Amino acid sequence: MKDLLDVLSDLVNIDTTNDPRRGRKPTDEAVKYVRDTLESWDIEADVLESNGYYSLYGEIGKGSPVVMFLAHLDVVPATEDEWITDPFKLTVKEGRAYGRGSVDDKGNVAAIMLALKELSKTKLKGKVLFAFTCDEEIGGSNGAKVIAEMLKDRGSLPRYLINADGSGMKPIIRRRKGFRAVVEAQERKIRIKGRRMRIEFEVRTPVIPTRHSAYFLPGVDTHPLLAASHFLRGNPECIAISIEGAFIKSNVVPSRIVLEYACPGGEEEIEVDHGLTELIRSLVPIVRCPVPVERHSDYGVSINPNVYTKRNGKHVIEVDIRAMTNDSEIIKEALDRAIKCSTCEVSLREVRTGPGKYLFTDPNSALPRAAVEVLEELGIRAYPIEAAGASDSRYFTPFDVECIDFGPIGGNVHGPNEWVDVQSLMLLPTFYKNLALRIMNTELK
Repeated sequence: MKDLLDVLSDLVNIDTTNDPRRGRKPTDEAVKYVRDTLESWDIEADVLESNGYYSLYGEIGKGSPVVMFLAHLDVVPATEDEWITDPFKLTVKEGRAYGRGSVDDKGNVAAIMLALKELSKTKLKGKVLFAFTCDEEIGGSNGAKVIAEMLKDRGSLPRYLINADGSGMKPIIRRRKGFRAVVEAQERKIRIKGRRMRIEFEVRTPVIPTRHSAYFLPGVDTHPLLAASHFLRGNPECIAISIEGAFIKSNVVPSRIVLEYACPGGEEEIEVDHGLTELIRSLVPIVRCPVPVERHSDYGVSINPNVYTKRNGKHVIEVDIRAMTNDSEIIKEALDRAIKCSTCEVSLREVRTGPGKYLFTDPNSALPRAAVEVLEELGIRAYPIEAAGASDSRYFTPFDVECIDFGPIGGNVHGPNEWVDVQSLMLLPTFYKNLALRIMNTELK
């Protein structure tokens, strides 16, 4: 009989990397593993497909849908030479289980599976829905969004959603909405005489060791591209030649970048690029631009340039933005003002965001209160909190489904040596089961 760590180990062993930039997306292997395991426990579930992305959906109990569990199986890419263990083999050491997806989000998947196993043996006061998706890391449009709209069309939306995509063992009631901006500059090469130089900048996150862009702390952490921007702004005589780095995706901070540049004082004839120089210099005012928001966030507004590419003679940087607003036009106007005030050589090509809204649940509403009560019964001091990243809750909040996000203690989300605390993980199946029962009993009083 598989226990929690067995299931998590099996899930980590299945590479579910989602990396559209390199043409990689999860197969149906992980979804079918979950389906087959649940079916061995007499829990039926259906595999769904949308544009080549797979999800699993099922129900237990009878009557009206009351509560739903949601989690995701896909993971961000792992740069294996930065890991001390094999990222796709669960390794348990000193109370921590290391592996890509261990905390984001396969530990949650395994815990929900065990909770469903116990709930399926219980006489429920209503119906429990569950879904596991494979596209959360690229926006959720072919997973959670499809499922939310399917349930709306059927008239089967749950009253409550427990989105098992978080960490810290506290109910998450606020999350900002994510946006992706693209800024670019035309290549403008000239030849000068000078000295050819190289400088390397590395990421530093001394408080929260993560590469997840939403958790980056301005004023505390060091962002390699922003460090390069400060360098060129502080040395106006220097002109960029090229930039290279460990660029993964728009919401992952690169671990390092190498800036090649020319400075005066030498006799070597060097080809430099004023367009690239202006684009890098523009990053400091871009990340500092004020964005109007609708609600308070403890994290404020996050603006991080995370990916550089060169396309069709243009230098392009993708910027990850998190804010308590649903309006991309507000973001666009703020970025436009910052760019126009700082340089005329850089342009904002687009600002995109997916459907759904930011998460904002009243801490005194039924689901957060029930979560705190259940945690305290398990001996855990808890209170509602905000988390930095976005989540698939955003596809259910527009339909007035009351949501929280939740997850075990863990670290290095989206970074090397991702880990989950085994002790907190072991409590999750009981927590999820008891929370579902508590909220169902509360709803029917």
